[in-house]
Amino acid sequence: MSDHPILFGFGTPDKKAEEYPLKFLEHCLIGGNPKDQEHGYSDTEEEALIQFAKGFQELAKDAEHKFLFVRRAPFLTKHNSFEGKTQYRMIGRFSIAELKEDT
Repeated sequence: MSDHPILFGFGTPDKKAEEYPLKFLEHCLIGGNPKDQEHGYSDTEEEALIQFAKGFQELAKDAEHKFLFVRRAPFLTKHNSFEGKTQYRMIGRFSIAELKEDT
């Protein structure tokens, strides 16, 4: 992944990436419905929450013993399809990082 800092409330945009103590391993968007490849919506609110929980479970496993940053807090959205059907999606953005080793 990238060492590019995302400025989580520390540093400035002109600070070089190598000056940050963290190495970012992964940037993730979780919560979309894998059955709807185009938009990731679910038919019910409950299904959207379950899809998010499953994605977060995997993310937490990957982040174990590392730093997990919330880049965008999870939120539930409603969408009315062209057929007039209400669909739901709960998504959140996260990053996994670890401390850089001294070289």
